[in-house]
This record gives sequence, C-alpha cells and structure tokens, in this order.
Amino acid sequence: MIDLVARRSVPAHRRGDVETLRHLVASDRWNLSFFREGTEAIDEKVDVSLDELRSAMTSNGAAWMELLAGDLDPDADTVEIHDGWEVRDPVPVRLAQVLHHGTDHRSQIRTALTSLGLTPPILARFAKTCTRQAVVPAVEPQSCSISPRMRQVPASSPST
Repeated sequence: MIDLVARRSVPAHRRGDVETLRHLVASDRWNLSFFREGTEAIDEKVDVSLDELRSAMTSNGAAWMELLAGDLDPDADTVEIHDGWEVRDPVPVRLAQVLHHGTDHRSQIRTALTSLGLTPPILARFAKTCTRQAVVPAVEPQSCSISPRMRQVPASSPST
C-alpha cells in the first residue's frame, strides 16, 4: 500500500505523492537556510526513501522549533538572490510563506490518502494553535513590479 501511495500521481497535482513530500521537505530546509548559516540543502530531484524523508522532516522540525524559540527580529529582512534579482522579505512574511506552503502541500497529500480510502491524521490542532497565536502582522500587498524590497543585482553577483 505504501508503494502505491508513494508512486502514484493525484489528479490536478503536478507531482506524485513522494515527489510532493520531497519538495515540501526540501523547501522547508531551503527556508531554514534564510535563518541558519550552514543549513545543508536537500536535492528534491534525488529519489529518497520514506524513512529518509521522515528523518529529514524530524531534523527540520527540531531546527524550526529551535529557531522559533529564539529571538527573531520582526523588523529584519530575509534576502534571496536569484537570477539577477535580490528579493527582501520581512521575517514575518517569510515565516507566513513557510506555513502557507506547507499547508498547501499537506492538503495535497491528505487528498491523495483520502482518494485511496485512507483516513489522514487530523491537523485541526495545528490550525487551532495558529489562530490563537498570530505571528504575522498585517502587511500591505505589494505588486509584482519592482518594489523597495526587490532590485536587480549587477551581473557579477553570484546567484543562489
């Protein structure tokens, strides 16, 4: 049954179930790298076992708990340089994106399990906790055009 769940693709989802898990775990680790020096990336294109994914999820979870228990500066920015652009996001926005991204993919995995007649675990406790302790202040929407948080980087700058 695990192999069936792991290798199949869910209609309307662009990835298979294990590919979605790999993407979620790799993205989680990538987002951690904005806050922790030396965070080792996970290549989401490399085939790994469910046990390896579970181990990486456990490691990511512990790193997030340690980070969130620390003293994050809500006025600081995270900086991403990619394809000649530097994008600055306030720490609360980056944290909100991590939650949103994870929730989106967890719902895809829940849909896949449900479509197989399996009952996925209830995530209501997570949702209840998040609504009690809002961590993200209201942020005015920014257009996708160049904003004060986004600028083109000179060609000689390394891309990440």
